[in-house]
Amino acid sequence: MDLMHEIITLQFGEEANHIGTHFWNTQETYFSFDEGQRSPVDSLVHFRPGLGVGRVKTFTPRVLIYDLKGGFGSMRLLNALYSEDDASETNGHEVIQEPKVQQISYQQGLESGIAKELKGQDIRFWSDFNKIFYHPRSTIQLNEFSLNSTITPFNEYEQGSELFNSYRTDLVDRDVRKFAEECDQIQGFQIFSQSHGPWAGFSSSYIEELQGEYGKTEIWTWCSEIDPNTSSRREREKRCLEFAKSIISNVELSSLYLPLKSPISYPAYLAIDRTSKWQVSGLLSLAMETATLPTRLKDEKLLMAAVSEILKETSARKIASLKVSFPKFGTREIDLALGESADHKFTNFSCLRSPTPQSLGQLEPSYVTPLQYPLIDTFPPIFTSQEKEIDVFSSISTDSGQINRIKDTQKVVAQMLRGEERSELIEALQAISEQLMGPNDYDYENDESDN
Repeated sequence: MDLMHEIITLQFGEEANHIGTHFWNTQETYFSFDEGQRSPVDSLVHFRPGLGVGRVKTFTPRVLIYDLKGGFGSMRLLNALYSEDDASETNGHEVIQEPKVQQISYQQGLESGIAKELKGQDIRFWSDFNKIFYHPRSTIQLNEFSLNSTITPFNEYEQGSELFNSYRTDLVDRDVRKFAEECDQIQGFQIFSQSHGPWAGFSSSYIEELQGEYGKTEIWTWCSEIDPNTSSRREREKRCLEFAKSIISNVELSSLYLPLKSPISYPAYLAIDRTSKWQVSGLLSLAMETATLPTRLKDEKLLMAAVSEILKETSARKIASLKVSFPKFGTREIDLALGESADHKFTNFSCLRSPTPQSLGQLEPSYVTPLQYPLIDTFPPIFTSQEKEIDVFSSISTDSGQINRIKDTQKVVAQMLRGEERSELIEALQAISEQLMGPNDYDYENDESDN
């Protein structure tokens, strides 16, 4: 019997859960209940089989979802798949109580079986556009802080680290272990978090503990900056300093670190409101889900470790950039990396999903699949021409753009800090920069002088 090569996902906070919700909604579409129609996606990579009410066979995500009190919106701990007896499987955490938040019309329709349109203006929480039933031990509410509290705000990197440390002996062992024990052979952990702020601090501490327990397992850390509201220079500098702390920790402990952002501008064929987490996270998730699609295909599956090897080659580079393009509209790539524009690409792994592969100019896919990306009812209407499926080209690369971002971060750290902490951060960032440049193949200084 073939091993499953499972992937366990961990999601930390509001932005991460927006991306994760799009990801899981998409995975659900790959299930095939028609015996005559074989799905190309091995859903057992991301879903765990189990038994629900009446011993009905169920499939629920291999995921741990962390959020603050109030962050789960109208989501219930117990859904149609589980009974009160299953509530005991919450790993000892205080459970999500029956919500006081009113369900939006779309969620009411899902419950009643009467289809209703999802309207962007109705979305308040990531759970408002969620279509998935989760196991009770997947959803973990941290009650020390409330979402968007003005009395005790959760908005500092150190708060996240301190919150994790208050749970340190529990979270990884109690939450991850049960999911890991269900697996035949884990191919890796997929982390969704933020590049700054308290969830960056929380996830960095979490990954440190995770790496200690599962050191030989791939850990891919996707950290986003969806919210564009950086109204003041002080806030931008604060984010940059927190990004420095986050990247230093994550690059050391992760197999790959992939910082994401909302682009400043978009091509004309995309109509995206940059203030909408639903819309921006939809694009980020689409690109990420496409780039990683080969890790969950039934035929010619490419494991996370193999992709990491392609990207690293013989170097120690761990920071990678994500780009996406849509062949229908041209070959211009949209840069979704939290870094500067890249003028030099070191390594690349890409996936083209199209039933009719065509010339992409200089873009040469590493992997081609006829499976298009499904534009389901919970995906935001960001394309000016609406279709049910779309061809996508998505790539993960190591490139000079991340070196530029590290150099800029060093400058901010030098301006903001003094003393030992300043020296330690600058030294650590310099080491990362040197790793990215590699031993022989890129001369950053000469490249800078040519521009």
